[in-house]
Amino acid sequence: KDRPNFFVVGNHELAESRAKTGGLWGFPEVMMRVRMPRNERWFSFVRGPVAVVVLDSSMGPLTNRQFLWADRMLGNYRAEGIPWLVIAEHHPIYGPRTWQRLAKQLEELTAKHDVDLFLAGHRHRYERWERMTRGVPDPEGTLHITSGGGGQSQSGDDVPNAPRLLVEYNRYAFVEIMASSDSLGIAMRLPGGRVFDSFLMSK
Repeated sequence: KDRPNFFVVGNHELAESRAKTGGLWGFPEVMMRVRMPRNERWFSFVRGPVAVVVLDSSMGPLTNRQFLWADRMLGNYRAEGIPWLVIAEHHPIYGPRTWQRLAKQLEELTAKHDVDLFLAGHRHRYERWERMTRGVPDPEGTLHITSGGGGQSQSGDDVPNAPRLLVEYNRYAFVEIMASSDSLGIAMRLPGGRVFDSFLMSK
């Protein structure tokens, strides 16, 4: 009961919306099923010591309006002293078939505001990358997690020869996040509950 559920728009929602509406981009049937704050496709919320900024990358690079909103919200949360900043967005910054302009926008936001955790999906697998700042390994940089193994097992779409990719798993899995004012931890669990990978950040 005390765990929030939120919806991040991705390419499957885009494809479904286009098929049902003849090319409209409003995701009406998705929004009817899953109500988000103000019924927006991008939004933010605070849960304890964590501020989460949810973005919509379903049509590629962020619009100028969305980018400026995210920049403002992250800046406000950091100024308020909220310990942990998280961006949740569908497409990973790193790996195969990334959108370069979108990746540059997201790298700018994560670096400027010292975002602690970047959560993505899209690839139906689990990935934990090195902490990075603007694409460069940085022990104090943003932790990048791809958690796409909740709905479908996928053996393809491997990331070949990626030295910054530390852990990967291409079967069903889910990620649990635990936070306090001075620590934020992630645990990737297999369907039976066993922890396959974990990482802890401290302030």
